[in-house]
Amino acid sequence: MYNKNTREMTRCQLSGCSADLTYMSAQQRQAHYDSHFNDSNQKQFEASSSSGPSNAETASKAWVHLCRTSSEDRKIIPAGGNVFWHSSQSSPPPPNFSPGLIPVVKNALIKSHSKGYTQRAWLCFDRVAHVYGEQFDRSWGCGYRNFLMACTALMVQSGQPMYFPLLDDPTPPGVRNLQSCIQDAWSKGFDAEGAKELKHQLVGTRKWIGTAELYVAFTFRGIPARLVDFDLSKRGPEILLEWVAQYFFSGVLQPKQTNAFDVLRGAQAVVDTDRMPLILQHAGHSRTIVGYEQCKNSMINLLVFDPSRRIPADIRRVGILSHTAAAAGGTPDKFHQVLHPVQTTQTHKRKASHRLLNDPSKRMRAAASASRPGQDVIVVSDDDDDDDEKDRHELGPDPSKVLKIFRLSTTTLRRKDKYQILYFPLEDPLTESERRARRVVTSAVVR
Repeated sequence: MYNKNTREMTRCQLSGCSADLTYMSAQQRQAHYDSHFNDSNQKQFEASSSSGPSNAETASKAWVHLCRTSSEDRKIIPAGGNVFWHSSQSSPPPPNFSPGLIPVVKNALIKSHSKGYTQRAWLCFDRVAHVYGEQFDRSWGCGYRNFLMACTALMVQSGQPMYFPLLDDPTPPGVRNLQSCIQDAWSKGFDAEGAKELKHQLVGTRKWIGTAELYVAFTFRGIPARLVDFDLSKRGPEILLEWVAQYFFSGVLQPKQTNAFDVLRGAQAVVDTDRMPLILQHAGHSRTIVGYEQCKNSMINLLVFDPSRRIPADIRRVGILSHTAAAAGGTPDKFHQVLHPVQTTQTHKRKASHRLLNDPSKRMRAAASASRPGQDVIVVSDDDDDDDEKDRHELGPDPSKVLKIFRLSTTTLRRKDKYQILYFPLEDPLTESERRARRVVTSAVVR
């Protein structure tokens, strides 16, 4: 029998249904809401149960709840709200998932460096995917989408292989599954303050969540995560930028250097790291930090995946080619041409006459499957105009256009004076006692 002194009752929030969900597990609550979707009168039911969103209230009791806002809208999330994908899957990515973008950004940074604008840059683990909000959550789902972006990296990194089953079981990442996970964590005593502020009800709502809730979800699943708060009111964004820079500097991959040439190559302008992406939160929005850029005149940019920003089709196309290349264990010719058009064009000019002498009948583009990974594809044509048109097509997206999408400037950071970062130290999975010890959300403070 329900005891009101031990736990606040949680009921189904849909009109016409007042089922007691208090002692249901996350899976049972999920099944309960799914049953509503399967109702033959689903559309009529949803229409009668939906209400307009009320004014969001920004919690300000503590920094760890800085970005938590509350909406009383109980509109149920569509059944498609649990779509998830990561780069180890053989299936193509859903339309709102864009893999392979880190190599695209890297190439744009290299070109920016060659023009004298970018001085140095550091990038996170390159298998993170950008996740764009869907129609149903576009106005409130940034926190959920940043969670999914982090999961696309955490579930495929090799340093802590046990992270995958912890995040995949009992339910894989998804908007609705994340709501259930957080609410289930609340029922186990996690983040009592946050649960109270969100009225112990998240499943089936359009309530915004922040990095504090994501900390709860990851900790509840056994994934070590930490929060850091930044007060920019005295020193400005430099304290945040310094912290992010140090985070990426300490994660630089150090290949074994066997000779002087390898040492020189180590001083490259754009540096790969094995660092997981960071989730950056301020009042009203959150983004995923995937890199750090130092520009001329001491300008600094963070490189971010913004879940509210759709990736242009041409950039997404090149990213998918990059992902396909990595999955195949090489560099497909098409991807090589798009990212290195000058080198490829020079190769065409250098080798065309040689190929014609050996076999004048070969005038078609070689299929990707017929060439070795990373091998240049030679295109020979009798029509110079066709060559020019092909070269223009192969140039790919403009590097400045690419970087404009992902840069977050210091000027923009100055618009807010409080930020919170959630990061993943890639430590061993939490034991049960360690999880219990972290039920209260805490954070380090940098001023």
